[in-house]
Amino acid sequence: MEELIEKYPAIDPEDESVQEIMEALRLKFRAVQLERLLRDKDKYIEIELQLCNFDRCRKLYEKYLEWSPENCYAWSKYAELERSLAETDRARAIFELAIAQPALDMPELLWKKVNLRNQENCIRDS
Repeated sequence: MEELIEKYPAIDPEDESVQEIMEALRLKFRAVQLERLLRDKDKYIEIELQLCNFDRCRKLYEKYLEWSPENCYAWSKYAELERSLAETDRARAIFELAIAQPALDMPELLWKKVNLRNQENCIRDS
């Protein structure tokens, strides 16, 4: 900030429009950092999956969801992990926890997965 003030002395840091611009830049920077962090988490989980460290994957998904409970993609991937390990009760519980969240970024993704699971169960039971 000091460098900008020295470089552009006409900019008054107390000016409300300058403060708005700076806040917008801070928000943009945070969004870029968040996007990178989410990509890194997905890569890390994928590596643990390839190493068959399933308990570690569970821990990573739990931390991921503590940090971003509205993320339907993460809930869905976590439930799919449990389903792939034949842990259907755990997968069902994860979907139930996901649906119970007060705010979700893509609830239709979860409902689609839940409906597919219900259809699979109906076909298997008949």
